[in-house]
Amino acid sequence: MVTAQSKKISKRSIQKLIKKPLFEKIKTIGELCYSLGYHCYIVGGTVRDIILGIPLNDIDVVSDGDISLIKKQCMKKWKQLKITESKFGTIKLLFNDNSHIDIAHFRKETYPYPASLPVVQRGIIVDDVKRRDFTINTLLMDIGKINFGKIYDVLSGINDIEKGVIRILHNKSFIDDPTRIFRALRFANRLSFRLDKTTKHLLLNAVNDGYISKLTPVRIRRELFLILMEKNWDKILKDMDKYGILKEIGIKKFCSQRRIGVFKKRISEIASKLHNPLLPKLMLIAHKATISETNQFIDKVGLRKKEGTALLEVKKKGAKTLEKLSKSKISNKDIYWSLKTFDTDAICFLYTLGDKKQRKHICYYLEHLKNIKPKLTGKDLKTLKITEGPIYEKILKQLLNMKLNGKLKSKQQEIDFVKRLFC
Repeated sequence: MVTAQSKKISKRSIQKLIKKPLFEKIKTIGELCYSLGYHCYIVGGTVRDIILGIPLNDIDVVSDGDISLIKKQCMKKWKQLKITESKFGTIKLLFNDNSHIDIAHFRKETYPYPASLPVVQRGIIVDDVKRRDFTINTLLMDIGKINFGKIYDVLSGINDIEKGVIRILHNKSFIDDPTRIFRALRFANRLSFRLDKTTKHLLLNAVNDGYISKLTPVRIRRELFLILMEKNWDKILKDMDKYGILKEIGIKKFCSQRRIGVFKKRISEIASKLHNPLLPKLMLIAHKATISETNQFIDKVGLRKKEGTALLEVKKKGAKTLEKLSKSKISNKDIYWSLKTFDTDAICFLYTLGDKKQRKHICYYLEHLKNIKPKLTGKDLKTLKITEGPIYEKILKQLLNMKLNGKLKSKQQEIDFVKRLFC
């Protein structure tokens, strides 16, 4: 049992924040652990959100018990349960209603060198508390049969929640794990909290001393993408710019607040067309970057080939494409071939940059032109006894251009056209 400052949250209060089926599962896990003689707690951000009254979906549980035995008991209790296990020994319970709960043994983490992944060992409850990022995420809530709802506060996390403060646990926190730099700003903006004076000072030191560059692109990508999924993603990016974090990932100059505002308005108008809503946000980050800086950004953030290609195509061809789309008179064919090579999400980003006329042409392309193609195929051309070769591409392109401009409505009309010109 842990000794610390504590407060109790009633079951009724907790039930308001957790859907009843998930609440019953949590209670059952606590009872299973109690029957085995183990202590069991909800931990971290889950407890923070309970105190703040934020509804919960993800539940993290820690225990001093044998996780393999807890796993066996859970499998007996829920026959349809699926369980996965991580390399750190955490088990994830996957229920048939799509809810899930993570359960881990108390862990101790050490960092062999700055920005390394932690070396994980079994630990005691104090070790598990001290390995966490911020005081507001160090709280534990008992889910055992006797003390259900009792919250233990070892490092004054409740006080920092009440004051709205993000505070690291020790002076090397951002050096051990520089991803905490990103998370500090993410939590501050999500919860409308502020960094305490020491935390802000140490964050700036870690940025200026280049610790972000010691992270792998995969880890930077994960943190940036989590930020872009936040409701206040734009405010977090502005903070990243203010603290010099964007420069560390290749972006020397970020766009204005006005540009961000226009982007948010325009992208909401075309949201139904997006495949990957994060890609236009990445393009916004790189909007003022040079091609060289954009390449650096792509590398440092570990963007995938398709994502990087889309960013570079917008950078190299976006302005000229919008210029073409600004013409008063432009054919469907010209609209189509101006936009055809761009990724759909890149086209949506161009929409946010365009004027009224350009946006109209982009919408017309996405709604009416994008999926037009000839009814005839290479197989049909072969049936018409046209010799295979580069001529096929020429014929199919001519058919497409005619269809784009409103001609050749049927397959027979396409056949007649091909016979007239090529047979």
